[in-house]
Amino acid sequence: MDLIPTSRAMLMTATPQDPRCVAIAERYGDFTAFANKWKPENLSYIAQNVDNSADTPSLVMMMLTYGQENISNHIQLVLIWVVKEMRETNINMADIEKISKLITENKKLRLLNYAFLLTFFAKIMGGEYDLYSCKPHQFMAAFLKYAETARVRQEEMERAKRQAEEERAWQEHRKNAITFEEFKRRSGYTGDNPIKQSV
Repeated sequence: MDLIPTSRAMLMTATPQDPRCVAIAERYGDFTAFANKWKPENLSYIAQNVDNSADTPSLVMMMLTYGQENISNHIQLVLIWVVKEMRETNINMADIEKISKLITENKKLRLLNYAFLLTFFAKIMGGEYDLYSCKPHQFMAAFLKYAETARVRQEEMERAKRQAEEERAWQEHRKNAITFEEFKRRSGYTGDNPIKQSV
């Protein structure tokens, strides 16, 4: 038996007073459900669909929702999986913890949406970024280089999304707009057009 109903459990966030965090928790569920959606085995799928991720919250919003420690642990889990898949031996747990800490504390990386953030790991595995070692300094240098192009792409997507929303709103407005004559007919108004009088 659940002690907390599922709907209430999903609303529990690290920052419950922030409606954005509540919305993220409603969308992704509790941290276990979140981690399952963004699990390392999905990196390839995430990377292939990153151009459709305009609605994905940023790293900083994920941390506000699920807690910095939980997100840091999730990034460590992804790192461990990537290191294992690449059969990289020149890294230890202290390095992984340090890299995760550097990622969650970096102002540029915190603004990337979570899909763009995780796509970097898929790109490493695909050989798009050459790491001679997985030591924190070199890893972060490659990540920050990636972040520059990812940030530009993310901003383009956000701009396109805003324009599409504005266009939808305008189309909806045009669909619902009526002429003054139609307004008079429907409402029974008999006066002159007040907009024309004020011009």
